[in-house]
Amino acid sequence: MATVYDVTRPVAGPGAFVGRELLVRSLLSGLDKGRNFVLAGGPGIGKTSTLLQVGGTLRLRWRRQPTATKLVPVYIDASYWPKDDANSVHYFWNAVVPEITHPQVVGENPLIERVELKLDRKTEPVKQLKTALSDLSAKLRGTSGWSRYALLLDNACLHTERSHDRQLQMLLELATDESGWGPSALLFAGGRLLRESLRERRSPLRKARLMTMQVLRESEADSLILRGFPSYAERNRAELRG
Repeated sequence: MATVYDVTRPVAGPGAFVGRELLVRSLLSGLDKGRNFVLAGGPGIGKTSTLLQVGGTLRLRWRRQPTATKLVPVYIDASYWPKDDANSVHYFWNAVVPEITHPQVVGENPLIERVELKLDRKTEPVKQLKTALSDLSAKLRGTSGWSRYALLLDNACLHTERSHDRQLQMLLELATDESGWGPSALLFAGGRLLRESLRERRSPLRKARLMTMQVLRESEADSLILRGFPSYAERNRAELRG
């Protein structure tokens, strides 16, 4: 029997993402207000799909409200985040800048055509990143292409490891800077290790709001089943849920 779903891949977008409307609305509202979140749940429960749905909803707003200030979603798979400072800075830059300078965001703006990050060995990489982001922000400020951006960090359990403390501190430092060139909000998604890290007194994420993903409600499961198996008989939905 054909189905619109592939259980090995995340889903998002109209007609695909079903349920969790309250969770998505809460995340969108919080990100708009500059709040940081930790989205925790077990494997395969839908964390990646939820991040993609949040990002897709933000982009849909651009089409509906083209003159409003945009909140740009930047999806990053944290499991590939490098440990050393130089590569970490480049990883961040290469993820963020193409999104916030995309023509759908800035339009045809010649000021940002030659934006590059070139690191030298005499200055700390994070300091150079801040300078480059500040220069980019200055070019866009006051234009229709100026926007805020939120980082959606998937597989973020990596950032609970001591070996990645510097990368996590960099993200939080950028997010709390008031100059306008850092992310306005952070959304970390991960499993048990990420959730338990919030209980540590010295955890950099202790002030983030925890959002725990649960199994779908029965009504949401019914909607998912009917969407994936539209021709399946009504009487067999309970069997599929089981």
